[in-house]
Amino acid sequence: MSADNIKPKGKISPLVGIIAFVVIAASIFVLSGFLGKQARPHRYALVNECIGEPANGQFFVNICETDINLRYCARAISSEDNDVCRTERLAPGVGSETYYPTLRDLGDDFRDRDVWACEAPYQPDMVVTAHNSALFREGCRPADSAGGE
Repeated sequence: MSADNIKPKGKISPLVGIIAFVVIAASIFVLSGFLGKQARPHRYALVNECIGEPANGQFFVNICETDINLRYCARAISSEDNDVCRTERLAPGVGSETYYPTLRDLGDDFRDRDVWACEAPYQPDMVVTAHNSALFREGCRPADSAGGE
């Protein structure tokens, strides 16, 4: 056997190392998402894509095939104390029945609105962010908790 045919043992190709790194990183990413959905499913229940365009005299029509809990907050020009927030459970194909009356009640005081939806049974609410407990965002909470997280 000549010295030319002998390959050093124990050396790994750089390509194998790169592939191993990518596989491990992808596994961690997928596994953390799966575990997150198991531990805190309400954090993944936001379904704003289920809020459809107005139809048949109804606003915020549920265009998904499952029930959703919709929350809207009609913001008033005068002050935050006059803001009106309501939560409704909407079956597939059904829209909000309280939004138009709320707008009529606010009249010229209407400034803006915030709207978001969660898969039932989770409730739309302002929840703390994952990285800052002093910062709130539109999100979902478990149905049996009174707010926050």
